[in-house]
Amino acid sequence: MDSREALRKKLRLQRAALTLEDHVVASKSITERLMRDSLFQESRNIAFYLSVNYEIDPENLIKHAWKSHKRCYLPVLRERTLIFSAYEKNTPLKKNRFNIPEPPSLPACTINPQDLDIVLVPLLGFTLQGERLGMGGGLYDRSFNFLLKNPRPSKPFLLGLAYEWQKLEAFSPNDWDVPLNAIITEKKMYRGH
Repeated sequence: MDSREALRKKLRLQRAALTLEDHVVASKSITERLMRDSLFQESRNIAFYLSVNYEIDPENLIKHAWKSHKRCYLPVLRERTLIFSAYEKNTPLKKNRFNIPEPPSLPACTINPQDLDIVLVPLLGFTLQGERLGMGGGLYDRSFNFLLKNPRPSKPFLLGLAYEWQKLEAFSPNDWDVPLNAIITEKKMYRGH
């Protein structure tokens, strides 16, 4: 097992040991902070995710975005990458091969990733430099590899949602890893890349 895989296993076990109250309190704190943030308030096209296995849950933020007439999207798994499909209150969801609910991916309902203002990203760990340790599939990295250009495009803004304890000193990033612009925890916002 390589060091990244060992770290993933350790962080998954830590997250699994959380209580429901820990999960709810942290998720609520983060979503309330984001609702007040100008970055969120000024954004129109926002990609969310549906929380699984005690990831920070953006459900209240999604509801707030709907009330604020923002356009909401969810990731849809396609081979080894993600596309982003419209998500409204009445959108039917079905589970993908990882058992994660996702909307239908009709061409008229999808958005080009470059047209998203913010992408909320789940994670297992992060560094203050914006490095993200995900589940290991590379889906977000492949989907947003255009952000590795120099200079980096201004959109979308990749924002990791994390528990404060998921902050890591360092880990070895791969050349293809796409750094996050920022990470928000129940304690504060860290600006990354």
